[in-house]
Amino acid sequence: MDSKINQKIRAQLKNVNFKQLISIITANLVLNMIYFGQQ
Repeated sequence: MDSKINQKIRAQLKNVNFKQLISIITANLVLNMIYFGQQ
């Protein structure tokens, strides 16, 4: 039981982290473009 639950939690965490990473990277790219565009 425990191992199955842990696997599910790990899978969900991986998915969340991956989506958050993509959104953070895209946000940083946009902010950098705006910042360097103003200079």
